[in-house]
Amino acid sequence: MKKLTLVSSEDWQGLYVDGKLAYENHSVACKDLSYYIDLTMINVDDEWMGRKGHLPQHLDDIPKDKLR
Repeated sequence: MKKLTLVSSEDWQGLYVDGKLAYENHSVACKDLSYYIDLTMINVDDEWMGRKGHLPQHLDDIPKDKLR
């Protein structure tokens, strides 16, 4: 398993993988991590989310027709 370390300084961040700088920018987003870990990214319907106000505790509780 790879060791990921996020280093931050005010408005700059760097992602180190096993001690070596892999990515740096003003922020490191989840999508930047997806290259190094098994990460699935899902978008949900904005209107549904606005009405709900929060995500459910379980992924399976998101209606399939609200996934994009």
